Amino acid sequence: MEVVASSNMIIVAFKAILAFIMMVIPTEQLATGALAVELVAPSEHLVFANPVQFEVVLAEYGELEVLATLSAVDAAIFETFTGRHIGENVDIIICSRTLISPKILMPISSGAFVISGAVASSAMIDILENGCP
Repeated sequence: MEVVASSNMIIVAFKAILAFIMMVIPTEQLATGALAVELVAPSEHLVFANPVQFEVVLAEYGELEVLATLSAVDAAIFETFTGRHIGENVDIIICSRTLISPKILMPISSGAFVISGAVASSAMIDILENGCP
């Protein structure tokens, strides 16, 4: 029981530190918008009930990042979904195309996630500015 409590405390502390860092690191917003998102795991297909809010930013260290924020309802569903698919790659599909296929390392309970990488971020800017192809 103590190991579980310690792990949970570490996760809570990490989230607090991350939230603080995100507040103090200056970013430049490049594009924003809301889009329908699907997630495809090897054994499950999830379509969010509400559009996901996206913000593409140029972070202080010069990298593009996509910040995604889910509705409260979808955040709870996402946490359960990511908990079921730990260790698996999950396709994030936007506009009928796979944007990225990250490996799920742990349940995501925050209701938000970050997509990094120049190709995915550039694709998101194009979609947010010009709509789905």
